[in-house]
Amino acid sequence: KDLLAAHPGDELLNYRRMTDPPMIMAMKVLVKVALGMNQMSPEAVLPIVEKMIQLSLSHGLSPVTPIGLAYFGSYTAKIGHIEEGYRYVKFSLTLLQKIGSIENLGEIYGMATQIKCFVEPVQAVCEHPHFNNAYIAAMTS
Repeated sequence: KDLLAAHPGDELLNYRRMTDPPMIMAMKVLVKVALGMNQMSPEAVLPIVEKMIQLSLSHGLSPVTPIGLAYFGSYTAKIGHIEEGYRYVKFSLTLLQKIGSIENLGEIYGMATQIKCFVEPVQAVCEHPHFNNAYIAAMTS
């Protein structure tokens, strides 16, 4: 949280991009590990997500940075900080659009929907155009 606090949202949206192919691959591996660990041992996901955020801030934003932020927002909301988690989730969706990657769109929107339903009307969340796009992307990938 401290790492992200040092970078306001607008600054992060315009943050440099990760260009090192091995680092991008490492980030993708961390996402896959986090997805699996979320099912087997959810408490082990936070250190993985923290590493993803740390790498993104030190090496640039990758196509999978938004899912790290979505996980972080989800975790933050789960420990009772719903408004703060909601902000991270919304930022992950904004960043996803800016980066233009649909690689993890289904997973990101799945996590985002869980948190957004605590703050926004459920009907508005489910009728949002990105919700349908995420469903289509998840079903075709």
